[in-house]
Amino acid sequence: MVQTHENLPLIAESDHIAKEASSELNEINKEASSSESSEPIINDEKMNHKVNYMKWLKIAFYVIILLIGQTAANLLGRLYFEKGESEGSVKNKESKAKYMIGFICTIAGSAGYGLLLSLIQLFFDNVMKSESFKAIVDMIVYRSLVACVTIVVGIFVSGEWRDLKREMNEFEMGKVSYFMTLVWTTLMWKIFTVGSIALIFEVSSLFSNAVGVLGLPIVPVAAVIVFHDNMSKLKGASMALAIGGFIAYVYQQYVDDFKSKKDSKSSL
Repeated sequence: MVQTHENLPLIAESDHIAKEASSELNEINKEASSSESSEPIINDEKMNHKVNYMKWLKIAFYVIILLIGQTAANLLGRLYFEKGESEGSVKNKESKAKYMIGFICTIAGSAGYGLLLSLIQLFFDNVMKSESFKAIVDMIVYRSLVACVTIVVGIFVSGEWRDLKREMNEFEMGKVSYFMTLVWTTLMWKIFTVGSIALIFEVSSLFSNAVGVLGLPIVPVAAVIVFHDNMSKLKGASMALAIGGFIAYVYQQYVDDFKSKKDSKSSL
C-alpha cells in the first residue's frame, strides 16, 4: 500500500508526458496534412502562371509576325509599282470618275476589314467551336480560296489578263524579279493573315484590328529608310492618329480590367 502511494507521482508524471507527446504528435500530423493540402494549391498556381506565360508568349509571337508581314507586304507592293508602271501614267489613264470610285472603294474596304474580323470571331465562336491551330489554317485556306477565285474571275472578265505580259516586260528589274516580287508579296500577306486570325482566336477581333492599326505607322518609317521617301506632314498626322488609336484601345482595356477586378472584390 505504501509502495502504491509512492508510485502515484510517477504515474501522474508519465501520464502528463504521454499527453504532451500525443498533443505534439497531433500538431505534427496537422502540419503535415495542411502542407499536403497546400501543395496542390501551390502546384495549381504555378500551372496557371505557366499557362498565362505561354499564352502571352503566343500572343507576342502572333503580333510580331502580323507586323512583319504587313510591313514587308506593303514595301514589296511599293517596289512593284515603283519599278513597274509609273504613277503618273496610271493617273493619266484613269478618269476622275474612276478615281473617285477607287477612293470610295478604298474607304469601304477599310471599314469592311473591321467587319470581316468581327465576322471571323463570330464564325469561330458559333460555327467552328474548335480551339486548335487547324481551325486557324482552315479559316485561312477557305477564305483565301474564295478570294483567289473571285480575283481570277475579275481579271478575266475585265480583260486585264491581256496586260500581265506587258507589265512583266516593262518591269525595270527583269521578269524574274517581277515574278519573285509577286510571290513574296503573297507570302507576306499570308503571314499577316496568320497573325491576324490567330490574334482573333487568342484574344479578340478588336485586338487584332488594333495591332493592325499599330502597324500602319511602321510602313512610312520603313519606306523612308528603304526608298528614301520624304516624311510629309500628312504621313506624320496619319502616324499620330494610328498610334493614338492604339493607345486609346490599350487604355480602355486597362480601365475595363480595373473595373472588373473592383467589381469582383466588392461582390466578395
